[in-house]
Amino acid sequence: MSNNHETDNYLASVIKCLESEGYPNDSTSLYVRKKISTTVWDPTYRIRDNNGNLFPDLKVWKAGSPLNLNLFPYTTLAEAGLTVQDQLVGDTKGYQIEIGSERWDEIKRIAAIFDRKSYLLAPGAWPDAYQEPCIIIYACNKEVVPIAPFKFAAFFRYRNNSEELSFVCSLTERQEIEKLRGVTFKLCVVNKGLLKQE
Repeated sequence: MSNNHETDNYLASVIKCLESEGYPNDSTSLYVRKKISTTVWDPTYRIRDNNGNLFPDLKVWKAGSPLNLNLFPYTTLAEAGLTVQDQLVGDTKGYQIEIGSERWDEIKRIAAIFDRKSYLLAPGAWPDAYQEPCIIIYACNKEVVPIAPFKFAAFFRYRNNSEELSFVCSLTERQEIEKLRGVTFKLCVVNKGLLKQE
């Protein structure tokens, strides 16, 4: 299971919370690694943390040109009038929290914690939480019933030494990409809002 973010405040809160719940332990590991992410940028995504500071290393591109986010004194770009029709792309440099366990009951318990705490509008949310977090549960199969707020998706990962390319798409997109590119995906489970087209 993994969750991506970019502020130290968020990471410290996650680790403190997990430690209070008894993680990591003999059956469940916790690892944090650097992560660079590129995504279609929804204008409703926040660009500033809880203190009003721009997220570190966040870049948003419009029509191939980077926006000067310092010129946007807002929490989101939607407040400045930008919409999905502007076809924004966001680049972030942060980290990925990886949690490993062979026990499905442990993964479900931890996923429920993230579902309660990693959303901006959730009561008692971790500081700097996103409107829509990126939570992925790997190594799933059709016999695994997704946790209530999650749904099946497709996951692709390519590793070359220390470099990695990975992305998640809907099951419909998986079929289209596999047909065109011959790429092989694995089944995963993600939070429902991460893929809005299905």
